[in-house]
Amino acid sequence: MGRHPGTAQAPPSAPAPLFIPGHRLPPSPDGDRRLRRATTLVGAAIVLLVVLGLALLSTATWLAGRGFTAVPAISELGSPAALTLTSGIGTVRVLPSGDVDELTLALVAPGATTLPAADAQVPARVTQTTGADRTTVEVRQPTRSFSPPWSDGTRDVLLLVPTGLELALAVHTDVGDVLVDGDLLSLDAHSTAGDLRLGPLSAPDGVSATTEAGNIDLELDSPAPATIELAAGVGDVDLLLPTDAAGQVSITTDLGDVEVAVPGTARWQIRAESQLGEVHTAPGLSDGAGEAVGTLTVDSELGTIDITR
Repeated sequence: MGRHPGTAQAPPSAPAPLFIPGHRLPPSPDGDRRLRRATTLVGAAIVLLVVLGLALLSTATWLAGRGFTAVPAISELGSPAALTLTSGIGTVRVLPSGDVDELTLALVAPGATTLPAADAQVPARVTQTTGADRTTVEVRQPTRSFSPPWSDGTRDVLLLVPTGLELALAVHTDVGDVLVDGDLLSLDAHSTAGDLRLGPLSAPDGVSATTEAGNIDLELDSPAPATIELAAGVGDVDLLLPTDAAGQVSITTDLGDVEVAVPGTARWQIRAESQLGEVHTAPGLSDGAGEAVGTLTVDSELGTIDITR
């Protein structure tokens, strides 16, 4: 057939594209609704967990303190020749004082070095036993492992030793640091978990300090102790001897470094061994003429040993 004159022909349609370019889909109202619902549920769950956590903290604090009544924060212990002080939890601080006439124990705010008000009371148990040769004092406080920020918390145990009192002192803590300054006859300090920061102090009859987990830092004044025994399970040991040091010095640690400073010019008999660690001994400490004034023994399973003048 022929074409009719004056009739326009439509152009052929373009072929469909093989690839459709990416483009943004319109938002789905159902998807937004589900997202808002999920966000609301998660937020509600978090709020519920926080409320339950605070309730558990308050309950734990109440249960911990239920067995303790308010007692005077200050206890006067007389003037015994020997004292054993045991504390379950909290830092124990021993200081000399010219403001007290007898041994005075107080439960104080952390870091405090002065006595609280005379009528102050705290939740605790303080048990005192007086024997023929020694007085024993045991201090127990509520365990505040889960205490909320607004609770009072554990208090420090402060022991003030009157000037001039000759005292053989033993301090034992389960969890807490032990800090001791002053002049004593002897000192036995132990902490299951805590640092021992001892000195400057003098204790001519001897010093023993042990901790299962914690550091030992001991600074001694004259007169020097007859014997010194230091032992740390996991922790460093730092010892500064007085210029008149002599006698037996023994240091052991399973895991930790040991530093010993031996002032003066006297000769010492030294045995220092580390299974896994270096040993450094200052020249002249074990050399020279004359008899050794003392014996220094240092043993470490894992750690560096430094012995200096």
